[in-house]
Amino acid sequence: MKRLVLFLLVAGSAFACAPGAAHDSLMPVLVGLLVILAAAKLGGELALRVGQPAVLGELVVGIAIGGLIHLGVPLPDIAHAPIFEVLASLGVVVLLFEVGLESTVSELLSIGGRATLVATIGVIGAVAGGIGLGMAMLPGHSFVLGLFIGGAVCGTSVGITARVLRDLKQSTTRAAKLILGAAVVDDVLALVVLSLVTGIAIGMAGGHAFDWRLPVRSGLLAIAFLSSALILGPRVSRWIFRISKRMRSPDLLLPIALAFAFGVAAIAGYVQLAPIVGAFAAGLTLDRAEYRTLIDRGEHELEDLIHPVGQVLTPIFFVVMGARVELWRLGHPTVWLLTGALVAVTVVSRLVLGLAAPSGTSKLTVALGMIPRGEVTLIFADVGRRLLVHGTPFLSEDEFSAIVFVVAVTSLMTPPLLRWQLRRVGGA
Repeated sequence: MKRLVLFLLVAGSAFACAPGAAHDSLMPVLVGLLVILAAAKLGGELALRVGQPAVLGELVVGIAIGGLIHLGVPLPDIAHAPIFEVLASLGVVVLLFEVGLESTVSELLSIGGRATLVATIGVIGAVAGGIGLGMAMLPGHSFVLGLFIGGAVCGTSVGITARVLRDLKQSTTRAAKLILGAAVVDDVLALVVLSLVTGIAIGMAGGHAFDWRLPVRSGLLAIAFLSSALILGPRVSRWIFRISKRMRSPDLLLPIALAFAFGVAAIAGYVQLAPIVGAFAAGLTLDRAEYRTLIDRGEHELEDLIHPVGQVLTPIFFVVMGARVELWRLGHPTVWLLTGALVAVTVVSRLVLGLAAPSGTSKLTVALGMIPRGEVTLIFADVGRRLLVHGTPFLSEDEFSAIVFVVAVTSLMTPPLLRWQLRRVGGA
């Protein structure tokens, strides 16, 4: 990490002294990165100090930066410049790769039927609620938009809940284990829904009218890709690391792992699925035993190597996402109504899934612990904003802003509610 910082300092000094067009075009990028990274760390620190997750602080400072730009403050337009969109997209690919590394296929299979049932009920409830909202509040829009909005509120931001459970020393209770296990399944199912809806929307963008063959095709494609990735991924990575064992170059593990993640993400994109699904699958299929030889040669653990990369790139995604929220849309009744309705769908679907919690476990604790929306919801919003159907963004700016506001509202409401419930029942 020290070498990386030193390299950046030297490279920055060289560019600062170099004249020409390249120098002029680079300056806004450097200033933009300065603003994004400094704001992300400041916002994350302030959020942690008031008992909220760092990601919420990064999102809020992004919203503030977007508002300042709209008021005419001379800041780089991080919300619309292509370079920052690319960096933000890389950040979310690395984020999903990290999430995949934290789990294994065997762990997902061993989570248990009850956690899977809880997550499935929550996803079905959220999707059904989103479809109902689309029909009631967005007349004239396609059925697919309601499906997308429902999918956006599927995934649980387990980091917020885990922090509260740890702070209250309740992270080993039955309810906590059920919440954490169901949240993993939740996110996997949400990514499958994202792949499904993205495939349908891409088909519609190609001039195909909506029919039920599109979701069937997209669903089968998502299942086929994930199944292939889980079956072939370990074999491919095993072959790659077998070759790397014969190489004498130092520091091989990080570039090889990232190349593998980017490759699988690119394949997902080529078959009309979200690249982040591929990144998640790549992390899920990498087996530590395959690169154990590189670690024995003195390299660090892959999670330790990828973490600094994520610390730089992932906050860019959240700050840029926040900057894209147009604050003046808070005056639009559609935004407030859609935000409130989505929060209601989220809460109700969580209360319903809580009923599936086993006896002896606090059903309300499970329900409250799975309320917060987070990274997966923001990823949905970003995909929907960038996806064009007949030349028009799949998500309007009002719909995009409402989904982002749902993340802020649910993230803020969960900690106090969960603390109250855990203290009331003693973490049952």
